[in-house]
Amino acid sequence: MNALVGLQCHLCKTPFPAEAIYVCDRCLGPLEPVYDYGAIRLTREEVADTLLRQRLDTMSRRYMRDLRRTAYVDVRAGGA
Repeated sequence: MNALVGLQCHLCKTPFPAEAIYVCDRCLGPLEPVYDYGAIRLTREEVADTLLRQRLDTMSRRYMRDLRRTAYVDVRAGGA
């Protein structure tokens, strides 16, 4: 799902293709993204689910980081 239509100059409203350019070549104004909001079809549940998954991912990474920091490895010489 790509709702990005292109870019548009903030000052003179000149349209540009969606490329990695940052300023208008006519007036040197900043370019802003232009979206097709009709193409974005998200439900409240989809947004909530995405936010929940992001939060759980962050929490699990934080837990694993903390676990690695506090891990104690006991190395003993000798055998059985």
